[in-house]
Amino acid sequence: MSTADADGPSDEPFEPIAEEIPGRTEQQAFEEFSQDYPRKEAKKGAPEKFDKALRVASAQNLTDNAHRFAVDPNREQGYTKLPTTWLHGEHWNDPPLPPRQPNGGRQTATQRKMQTAQERHQRLTGLRDNAAPWTLRQIEED
Repeated sequence: MSTADADGPSDEPFEPIAEEIPGRTEQQAFEEFSQDYPRKEAKKGAPEKFDKALRVASAQNLTDNAHRFAVDPNREQGYTKLPTTWLHGEHWNDPPLPPRQPNGGRQTATQRKMQTAQERHQRLTGLRDNAAPWTLRQIEED
């Protein structure tokens, strides 16, 4: 399996964790995939998508990466793709999800106000440094 470097996750596709299991049928591999994949609804077309995915990836690769995705601590259940979508989009090649940010990555009202005030301060400071003396009164009135 690929590892992330110091700068973040790798963009390389993931390889199977283990070798193919000898004697395992495609049906058994699909059942293992179904057990591991985190969403259990809308699986009607999943066997067909799994068969198509086997044309470009090994069963072990699919099942290993479905398990990796299921146990990813950064996966949010509400944003988890249906199994057919995951298979159709070849998402077994996706790198690990980025770490979650506190508050969903959104700024609080206080943080937005602070950022706006800092940007205004920087803009005014920059204008003062480059402005002609007679324009300072106009800048201060803004």
